[in-house]
Formats: sequence, structure tokens, C-alpha cells
Amino acid sequence: MPDVKHMKWWGWGVEGVSFHHEDKPAFRPFAMNAIDLDVNTAPTAPMSLDDLPIPTPLISDQLLAELVEAGSPGSARTVETMVAGRSDAPEARAAFARLLAHDVDRARQLLAGYGDAALEAALPALIADDRCRAEARDVARRLAASGVARAATTLVQGWAESPETAAILGGLSDAALDRLVESEWHGGVQPLLSWALEYGAWRLVYRLARAGSTGAVTILLGQRAERADTWVTLSAMDDRALARLDGPDRRAIAALAGSARPEAQQVFQRLVASGSTGAVERLLRMDAGGAAGTCPNCDALYPRGAAFCSQCAHPLMK
Repeated sequence: MPDVKHMKWWGWGVEGVSFHHEDKPAFRPFAMNAIDLDVNTAPTAPMSLDDLPIPTPLISDQLLAELVEAGSPGSARTVETMVAGRSDAPEARAAFARLLAHDVDRARQLLAGYGDAALEAALPALIADDRCRAEARDVARRLAASGVARAATTLVQGWAESPETAAILGGLSDAALDRLVESEWHGGVQPLLSWALEYGAWRLVYRLARAGSTGAVTILLGQRAERADTWVTLSAMDDRALARLDGPDRRAIAALAGSARPEAQQVFQRLVASGSTGAVERLLRMDAGGAAGTCPNCDALYPRGAAFCSQCAHPLMK
């Protein structure tokens, strides 16, 4: 509406029209009574800082410098306070990023004394800073060995061909593997599986599968179903690992249910007996439809003896 004029005073005035009290005789006594202000008094000119009687500071230059440094958003002390033990806090990661941009040498010094939680907060900023590639690699190696998914992903994406990367991922402890698999639903395992397939690190795939990685189990069922070590690994999964297959991605359960191999059916029955929602629902569907299983690719039912899925032509495991 181009004919609407800009309004001021919260919409109660037209631009170019000023408010005057001279023609409003009741306004002056009202203002005097309400806020003790005489509108007839001329305003005083603003006072400059130079005219203010400010005494000479008693603080020493050294103490002043230390206080300024300690309170700076990007200071080393602020970062130490915010980052230590608070890797989940976005402000901790932002604090280290500010310090890194402001004083890269001081940031590097702090890394030497950081624990894993603080290093995890610092890692994103190190990855993003080309000056700190060596530090990012070293921190990623240390954290990956502890099972930090972001660090392991950093290694396989930035230093995939490094022997140290293979050594670290190949030597992960069971506790580190558990931590990695716990992050699978947030994308923490897929980069490792892609790296393992590209570089032939099958031992890592088997260990992830035994820990309950849906992606790793699906890979073994799809590419190594004929190998005895696949079934040794899957049969050795404990209840905690089996429970991890019952997450948002149920490809592994579908592949187990759709396999005609007795070993696969034994693992599937363990899932059913454990109360796995995905396994029980799949079993009920198969019983209701009189089917031998469900396609691991499109989830369609298929009859006994079928070699390919009638819906998507996916090969059915024997």
C-alpha cells in the first residue's frame, strides 16, 4: 500500500509532525506530578568524558593486563575454564575456535595439557584450520583410539592411506568399539565401514559386527555369507550386541530373516527370543503371509524357493 505514510511513536505519529507541549497547558503540571520534570526547563548540554572528575586508576599495569586477558572471550584462561570437561557444550567449541583464530601458538600450547573431553571440543576447530593439520591428525589419532566417532571419521577421511590410521583402527579396544557402535545411528560407523571395504580391513568389519553394528552385520550377510567366520562372529554376539540391531535401521534383521541358512535363522530366533521388536514384527508378517522371508532390499515377502525378489529383483540369500 504505497499511500500509507511511515509512522513513528509506535504508530501514533506521522513523520515530519512534531509533538509540542506549549499548546497543551495541562501537560506541564501532569509531567511535574508524575515524574517531577518541568518541561519548560531548557535541556543541559551532554557532558564529555574529559569533563568528568575521574581519579587516576590505582591498579597496576600488570594486573590490568592479566584481568583483560583472563576476561577476553578468546583468552587462554577463558578457554581452559570453558573447554575442560565440557566437550558437549557448543560454547566450549566456540571458545577454542576464537582462541585459535586469535592466538594459534597459545592454542597449540593448551592442547598439550588437555584431556580427552577438552580435545574433543577442540577437534572441530583444528580440522577447519589449515595451520593446524598436524595437530588435528594427532588429536584425531588419540581420540579415535578411545572410540570417539568424530575422530575416527577424521582419520579415515583425512589420512586414509596412512599406516598409523590402519594401526589405530585395527587395534581398537572392545570398549572403544562399543563406543563407536553406540554412535551408529548418528552416522559414526558408516565412514569406518566404507574405509574398511576400500582398504580390505575385514577384521574391523567383523569386530564391529560382533559389537552389534547393523551396517557391519549387513555387509557380512551380503558379501561373506558363505564364510564360516561370518557365522562364528554372528553367533558370538551377546545380548547387548543383538539389542543394537533393533534400532531405526533394521536391514540386518531383514537380512537374517530372509536367509535360508540355518545359522542365520538361529541368530534371528535369538533376536525373537530376546524380544526384539523388529524381529517379532517381521516374524508375524512372515507367518501371516505364509512366506519364507522378506527381501533385505525392499522388505517385500517372498515364497520358499525364490532366488530373486519379485518386487525389486534383488538376489535372495541361500
